[in-house]
Amino acid sequence: MRRATIYTFLIAVLSIVGCLDPFTFEGLEQDTSIVVDGQLQPNDGPHTIRVSKVLEFGDKFFDPISGAIARLNHNGTLYDYEELSPGVHIIPAGIVSPQEGDICFVELRMPTGEMISSSPDVMPGSNDLKEVNAVFNTESVTDKFGINRRQRILEVSINAEFPKIDQGEEFFLRYGIEEDYSYPEVPCGGLHQPKTCYLNIPAFSKDFTLFNSALSSKSRVDSLLLYKKQDLSSVEFRGRHYFSVYQYTITEGAYEYWLRVKEVTNQSGTVFDKPPAAVIGNLTNETDPSRPVLGQFELASVSIARTFVLPFEYFAGASDQDRCGPFLRRSWPSSCCNCLDIQNATTIRPPWF
Repeated sequence: MRRATIYTFLIAVLSIVGCLDPFTFEGLEQDTSIVVDGQLQPNDGPHTIRVSKVLEFGDKFFDPISGAIARLNHNGTLYDYEELSPGVHIIPAGIVSPQEGDICFVELRMPTGEMISSSPDVMPGSNDLKEVNAVFNTESVTDKFGINRRQRILEVSINAEFPKIDQGEEFFLRYGIEEDYSYPEVPCGGLHQPKTCYLNIPAFSKDFTLFNSALSSKSRVDSLLLYKKQDLSSVEFRGRHYFSVYQYTITEGAYEYWLRVKEVTNQSGTVFDKPPAAVIGNLTNETDPSRPVLGQFELASVSIARTFVLPFEYFAGASDQDRCGPFLRRSWPSSCCNCLDIQNATTIRPPWF
């Protein structure tokens, strides 16, 4: 569940269904605003929340607030979070396992003595996601000189069939996408034994889509576009490239929060950026109501589905070449022979890869 939802509001932007009701935004001061980012899922954990300051727009770093004491209230029983690192709190796996229908909220005592709490909410049930598609395509774009040109893109969409619900009932979904790709080395002579590295592109808050069953007359969606990947590079497609779609079943309150987030979102920045206007979620400063708390302690059931594209699919229509190809040997980057030269690369293969 993400309180990060609050940060997410900064970068959120994707297709959405429905209309927005009028709402009022409140201003905030950077030095007095707190961000709480947390999500609780119906599993054994670990369960994590993060506490930070609001950053100036364009700042790319998490600015943690250390020393807060956090507790989860699960059906009236309290569980303590441990501060694993500055601003990052965790309940280890196996301590608490929320289930559908459970009532949960979080309480925090800040280093200043202020008490912050989220509104109690009910854990929603899950909706399975089974089919994801990733397809290369082209689109027309206009550059800064007003010239139209064709640009190659990769589109990620889903087909989903939702369970039948009684008249008057609703469910709410939020989608996020994460990417992982492999980068195989090439033989470089001598005793060199080529290995493969794996890299992760995390789900950014701008890459989310919302769905409200009440705004759809059908029990399924076909080719719902979730993500359009632009500025394609052969570096990311030398090996298998995975797209993991996370479908979160969220509460109505979280859905309305994300709608407001999308309304004020700018298309650049990070989840910790200061937004054009403050979007208040389900968190309240009980000690000093005048001091805003940004974020959304989100209860969410998650379903994950994955798809991948292979190198030949990319290079079949690519304008660039494999930088580690035999005809470019004289200009190979060092990563061709040592993939660990790529920032954040690892040789640890994801178990599902």
